[in-house]
Amino acid sequence: MRDPNVYGYPPVGHIWDMQKHILGPMPVEAFVKAFVGPPVSDAHTPLSAHNAFKSVPPTAETPAQIYEPLIVTLNKRTKHKTRCLGFVCEDTARRSVHPRRLGYAKPHVTCFAEQNLQSVHRSDPRSRTELGYAELFIQVTANASHDFFVDPPIDIHDRTTHDFLAHT
Repeated sequence: MRDPNVYGYPPVGHIWDMQKHILGPMPVEAFVKAFVGPPVSDAHTPLSAHNAFKSVPPTAETPAQIYEPLIVTLNKRTKHKTRCLGFVCEDTARRSVHPRRLGYAKPHVTCFAEQNLQSVHRSDPRSRTELGYAELFIQVTANASHDFFVDPPIDIHDRTTHDFLAHT
């Protein structure tokens, strides 16, 4: 890893290397179909995403005001339906001993396979062990203008011309 004191934070070299691997925004249904897959049993089917995220504000005073309701929404279950079959989303930012210190911060939300939750909960919060079990993680900013990634305009026809990285 490059020294952030030499290259600045975030490490600029990694940012430019990453540009060729960015996919960009994806509709929720397409993401679930591509990366989560169909339900493994008829006993549990996905909850509808229609209006599911209306309790998650688009902006807030703090990231927690966004990711806390997001976690509740993602983990919602009924007797026969679930939003993320086989997965649980947790607030991993709170598992950091020094959440604002460089090198100690953890993602706001991390999605774990249910079978790995006991291992995650037994891990020492001072370690980063739980990140080895991460299936997906989400970092939230209180305002979209602070996002590291920038969504293309809705009317864009050629997504290859859009620069997904913010340059502010």
